[in-house]
Amino acid sequence: MKICLSILFILSYSLSSAQQAGDGYRLDSSYCESYDPDIAFWDKSSRFYYLYNNNNIETEHYSQVWRIDLNTWFNNSRYLSEHDADGHLTRLTYQTEGDSPTQWENYFRHEYTWDGDRQVEDIRLEWDTISLAWLPATRRINAYNTQGLLTQTTFQLFDPLSGDWGNYYKSIYTYNDDDLLAEEVFQQYDPSTNSWKNEKKEVSGYDGNGNLLERLYLNWSVGIWLIYKFNFWEYGFDNRLESFTSQIFIDGIYYNVYRSVYEYQIDNLVSKRESQHWDPGSMSWKVSLKEHYIYDGNLDLTNWITERWSSTLNSFFILENRSYGYDDFHNQTGTLTETNNYETGSFHSKYQCDHYYSAATLPTTYIHAGEDLCAYKNLVTDVLTLNCTVFSDQASLNIRILDMTGRVVIQSPFQSGASISLEGVRPGLYFFQVLQKQEVLASGKVVRQ
Repeated sequence: MKICLSILFILSYSLSSAQQAGDGYRLDSSYCESYDPDIAFWDKSSRFYYLYNNNNIETEHYSQVWRIDLNTWFNNSRYLSEHDADGHLTRLTYQTEGDSPTQWENYFRHEYTWDGDRQVEDIRLEWDTISLAWLPATRRINAYNTQGLLTQTTFQLFDPLSGDWGNYYKSIYTYNDDDLLAEEVFQQYDPSTNSWKNEKKEVSGYDGNGNLLERLYLNWSVGIWLIYKFNFWEYGFDNRLESFTSQIFIDGIYYNVYRSVYEYQIDNLVSKRESQHWDPGSMSWKVSLKEHYIYDGNLDLTNWITERWSSTLNSFFILENRSYGYDDFHNQTGTLTETNNYETGSFHSKYQCDHYYSAATLPTTYIHAGEDLCAYKNLVTDVLTLNCTVFSDQASLNIRILDMTGRVVIQSPFQSGASISLEGVRPGLYFFQVLQKQEVLASGKVVRQ
């Protein structure tokens, strides 16, 4: 699925500042060190700072790196954001390091236009170091139907010679009767004929519970659509995702490529994910990567352990071990990442960070829906679990997950405490809505790692 650069930038911006904060707290700063095994010493590496407005919406965050050669902290990157009265992001500016440790240089900027809660335009501007001015580069225009679902995204390039925008490509979205994305068509603009040409298409199918079951990927060739890839999902008890499989289609035959298999704890939290690849020689699945997730009594993730198969060692070894610490308010106060060599399993590096919080007026991981309270982790991997006090009629509830453009990527029946699979959803910032018919009862945002 094609996503324009501006969306990718927003997602990376969101991910870079994502740490789990407890109810009523916000992340203020992080301090990180790297380990030097030669002298058995932890040395300064990087630090991050976060600033907020009176509504506790982040307005700035920047990072600095420790320069050993200069023996000082040196600016690395900075994001500056502006919002309207409704909290919508209207401008996002990215800056990089300047010539001196404390100097910043403009790099690029995004300016957003909204119609209510619908983002209708995103213009990217790039800083021109000669004229010292912002110059337009790309534009994304979104169109919606009467239900508020994204129906078309048009991507344009700015032509400095004509001073006007020119079409580049667009995506057209259609939905089924349950407002789930059924088809996405990508078209490229042909300036020689002044028309749009089909390029790619994705067709999705769902089960009766709204779970994504299959997705066909097709290329347009000599006037017809040709399948080149097929993904499918399998679910088990309580609609929990059990596996995700990807296949390629060649000469009328589907061939296995890779799949992910999941295991769960009794509370529906993912405890293990295996990444497997298809071995045509033995006609069987071979495990190449294992990820283990360990939680404490408060259901906070404390360890994320990744094991990799080594043909050299003929065994699995721990590739990476991430450890997380929390305070009494569920703030993620520390992280430790230990990494081993990709093939040999020998020690490679260690990196640790301490995170500091302050009290905030608005919570970041809890939402109120009338008399109900919903709690969730705003930083997740493959599964989102939303725990709510009982709504009046849970049988008629649905949950909808939307991307930054407002496009629905997941919609399924909702039950408090059940897991919603995010398999196949790209990393980034997403919004969710709990609906009864078309009425939104609760909403929030979540970052998929």
